Amino acid sequence: MTAYKPYRHQLRRSLFASTIFPVFLLIIIGLVSFYAIYIWIEHRTIHQHVDESQSSLHHTENQIQTFITQHNNSFQELDLTNHHDVTATKRELLKLIHQQPATLYYELSGPNQFITNNYE
Repeated sequence: MTAYKPYRHQLRRSLFASTIFPVFLLIIIGLVSFYAIYIWIEHRTIHQHVDESQSSLHHTENQIQTFITQHNNSFQELDLTNHHDVTATKRELLKLIHQQPATLYYELSGPNQFITNNYE
């Protein structure tokens, strides 16, 4: 004859309610918190990159405006229907925008001297 165990089902239910369910809830809360912090950090990083890009664009626009005001006389003489004048203007503007400070390295080997900037 088997022993009557009336509390076995209740013991299983209390085990689930007291250990497994709280651990599951803590894991869910942890995952949601981690995801919220991750999204907040990414959102902040995106805003920083947008602000840096806007300041860079503003700086470039100011450089172009000062370049145009300084060379206003030469721009007034340009004929925009002439392709040579348009090309010269675009070259000057691109040179102004992409002009970056660079470091030149000299390679000395015997009587030969080479200049390179490939080490940056």
